[in-house]
Amino acid sequence: AISSSSYKQLRGSDHPDILFLEDLCYHMYLQEAGNPDRAGREVKAAKGMGDFCSYVYEQAKKSEEHKPTLDRIENKIATRKVDSNDIGDLVNQMVLFSRTNSYERDSHLGVFVHTLAHPSRILNSIRSNIDTEWMPYSAHESGNPIQPLMVLNVTTAEGKTISALHVEAGSPTKGGVIGPIAHGLIDAFKRRGMHWMDVNLQDSKGAEGKRSKAIVDENQNHENITFSSDTVDGHVFEKGTGLVESNGSYSPEQFHEKFSTYVLTGIHEYEIGGNGYYIPERTTGKTVQDSVTSALEQTKALFTSLSSGGVVMKDEETLSQFNNLKPEQKARLHQYTFQVIKNIGELALKMDALSKQGATAEQISLMFIEHCKEDIDRGAIKNIISTLLFLQLSGVELDRDTLLGLIAPLLGRAQNTNDRTILIHRLQPFLDLMKS
Repeated sequence: AISSSSYKQLRGSDHPDILFLEDLCYHMYLQEAGNPDRAGREVKAAKGMGDFCSYVYEQAKKSEEHKPTLDRIENKIATRKVDSNDIGDLVNQMVLFSRTNSYERDSHLGVFVHTLAHPSRILNSIRSNIDTEWMPYSAHESGNPIQPLMVLNVTTAEGKTISALHVEAGSPTKGGVIGPIAHGLIDAFKRRGMHWMDVNLQDSKGAEGKRSKAIVDENQNHENITFSSDTVDGHVFEKGTGLVESNGSYSPEQFHEKFSTYVLTGIHEYEIGGNGYYIPERTTGKTVQDSVTSALEQTKALFTSLSSGGVVMKDEETLSQFNNLKPEQKARLHQYTFQVIKNIGELALKMDALSKQGATAEQISLMFIEHCKEDIDRGAIKNIISTLLFLQLSGVELDRDTLLGLIAPLLGRAQNTNDRTILIHRLQPFLDLMKS
């Protein structure tokens, strides 16, 4: 109905059918998330994913290979001593156990077996790599779930508290343009005085580049959205770019100098095939260049400290293993950390602006999404990193249920959408971060 010509003609009116369709789009994204009392106290896994994650955990504990590590983590949770290294170990053990009972696509054999068992996925893969009006791809219509993670109560510099919702979902596009469900949601948000902050993680090339361009161009049509782009691939790690030195070394200072130029070049002008970074210009307050430069400098300081041994202990028992990582792992972790710091800063600036416009904690004022094409590999990793930071900032205790709710999307989204485990090379930066 929302794809019909009738909707397009009546869009923006108060016709009851239009209002009904807008409400459907609104509740698809904000299901069960409208209660501010949940703010900052839990990560809510979709029921199917939560049940699946709990099942995997209980089965893994029965395995002689995984039981010792999981028992150690449980003991640390019970004594409130769980740290990031434990979280990384927990995720790694559960993913490894899942791979013994599920399909994987990390090897040529795995891809062949998975494709043979799922012939219908071939057409979907073709659609996602072409994604035109005559052969459109839609994450929503491919069975990709929309999953509210947690509600954040944010206190602004003026002492006001307002609420934001962190959501996992796939690309809001269909056929290489913004999809009808996204249009309905934007309209529903306008009527409610809400803002949508969307961080796209797709590549800048091919069909992903076309989708990315459509996403960031939508900023020109609406004032209640901030659609930006942070590719996790792009040209950063291609041979010959020099971002990681040709001799295979990594230096925080040298990487920062080249990476800063790379990120800031054309930050307001997204190009297909370009660097993949984009933030819309702001008309008031702190400039984008200032905020991005600040995030780059904070990241350089953190990684300079890590490289020099300035950050020695993670806790009383666990040493940082950053200097044991390979140069490319360090550089990729540098990029991921910069993106998280930048996006949290952008979120804080937007929440402060909404507060000055009269937003309160009585209702959700902003929806925050980080996504790739389907949000099952790249997006799942970025969301778990952001959610961990949100939990830390909110002072939430990491008990067993919260941890399982946190990692449920890593296991459940790939299984739910593609009947496979998360790609290991996409998971690795998260594991590296937890070790560091």
